[in-house]
Amino acid sequence: MESPIWLETLKHFDSNNYVRNGLTIPFLLGSESILNEKKELLNVSEFISSVTNEEFPCYLNLLKCGNIGEIIIGILDQETLNYLGDKLSEHYLVSGKLVIMENSFEKTELSYIKDKLIKIYQPKIDDKTFSITNGKWSKFSKQDLTKIKEIIND
Repeated sequence: MESPIWLETLKHFDSNNYVRNGLTIPFLLGSESILNEKKELLNVSEFISSVTNEEFPCYLNLLKCGNIGEIIIGILDQETLNYLGDKLSEHYLVSGKLVIMENSFEKTELSYIKDKLIKIYQPKIDDKTFSITNGKWSKFSKQDLTKIKEIIND
């Protein structure tokens, strides 16, 4: 499976310590519109389907970020995977390469989580409000755009 463009954004922000635990789904999907203007944006349903595929290139964790109060996606590092080992599926919801790390949802069924993510984040994507600052969703800031465009130059 080819790595999606949004995964490059996540890797870039992670490796440059721009984020601590991950990015929101709208930010990730919106970054694709900057990095490849000709590509049609994924919707939340397509996004979830891709990360729950066993062929996805890395494990991702889905959790609620205490700092911004939103659900974020991050790359699950090898150290954590090694630590959890065989107990991963015993303690966390795992679907393909998506791991739900915390009690961020009332129910743990994937269909419930997918429906909730669609309800919360698809309207943001449709409105092109990809970034959240101080609890307010907006278009990408100049700082966001600068960081995303760094990926093109890497």
